[in-house]
Amino acid sequence: MCGDAHMDLNSNNRDTKKLKEFLKQHNLSQKINKLTRVTNLTSTLIDHIYVNPELHAHAGTLESGLSYDSPTLSHIGPLVAQ
Repeated sequence: MCGDAHMDLNSNNRDTKKLKEFLKQHNLSQKINKLTRVTNLTSTLIDHIYVNPELHAHAGTLESGLSYDSPTLSHIGPLVAQ
């Protein structure tokens, strides 16, 4: 499950705590751990990718330099070296 939730996982407000509890109850882990929107005034983690930890899931962010938002990416399945 992924999306631009506009809920900052870096904060400890009531809604974020409820989301984290929901994820824990459904055995989902957040794969994006780096801040995804960084401006001169704020830094937030608002782009999320949740997976079941049993999956071979990999995710990360890209530094595009085109906007304040960092694009996210994910891959489910084993990584194969070429």
